[in-house]
Amino acid sequence: MADTLPVLTAPAAAPFDWLTGMRDDLVAMLPACGAVVLRGLPVGAAADAARVRDLLPWPKMAPTEYFAPRGQDRDGMLSALSWPADRPICPQNDQSYSLEFPGVLVTAYLKTAARGGEVLLSDTRRVLDALPAPLVERVRDHGWLMSRTFHERVGMSWQEAFRVDTHDALAARLDGERIAFRWGSDHELRTLRRRAGILRHPVTGDPCWFNHIAFLNEWSLVPEERDIYLEAFGSRGLNLNTFHGDGTPFGETEVKAINSVHDEVAVPVEVRPGDVLLVDNLLMAHGRRPYDGERALALSFASATRVADCAPTVTDLAVDIESW
Repeated sequence: MADTLPVLTAPAAAPFDWLTGMRDDLVAMLPACGAVVLRGLPVGAAADAARVRDLLPWPKMAPTEYFAPRGQDRDGMLSALSWPADRPICPQNDQSYSLEFPGVLVTAYLKTAARGGEVLLSDTRRVLDALPAPLVERVRDHGWLMSRTFHERVGMSWQEAFRVDTHDALAARLDGERIAFRWGSDHELRTLRRRAGILRHPVTGDPCWFNHIAFLNEWSLVPEERDIYLEAFGSRGLNLNTFHGDGTPFGETEVKAINSVHDEVAVPVEVRPGDVLLVDNLLMAHGRRPYDGERALALSFASATRVADCAPTVTDLAVDIESW
């Protein structure tokens, strides 16, 4: 990705006709550039963003799981993650823990912060090239594990995370996603899954670092919070944590290396109110800087992409939840 993203400006007259006419160009541009900014469209509310989304060439899709709270309106537009404004969101690839993920993210910026809040994009190909070779080799060969435990009155509930209401619906969702699970005492639900950490882009063929290894790992927590949670639940009982594919913990040095590489390759993107940012979710990890003031966006997932169609380096997803 170049340090400057392409910005396509819609004409004042018939902007939505212009967008419709740009469909084929956008399909070609996004894999080549990684991200594109659409400017000049009349987008001031989530309903406007939904109209833009529906004119784009990629069919919308719904998330299969949420790792943090976020709202959703009747048009299927998602609000920003519920995340403290004074903390950054490190670059991450949406739904990398799912068997089907959005190939394209459509984000309309309805209100931008008074200060800060820049979007961060990091090229996952550059991340892969810059990471320590032993870490890459281990993830390539064994993948990664995501452990997610639902405790009563601590963090999100499984109903909120999977947007289902019954145990039968939950079991069907988990089985369909190849997520092992077991119930513990006090309504505790433990889940475990194995995923490939490196995929190939289905259009460009480029290998990409595609996972939540660092983002959801205990070493990315604020130290004081990490100590409290570990004392209460242990490493394998945290709400969210990640491990090597063989079950051994990621070391602090490994997680810091991943976060440092993302910091090094991340490019800030300054967006204006009304801008629509299109991101190739496999080529680009996305985050944001801390900010002051109010900030609002409307996000849609699009272009459902199966991990199986991206040459995953790990295909054996079996895990043993009973010994976890």
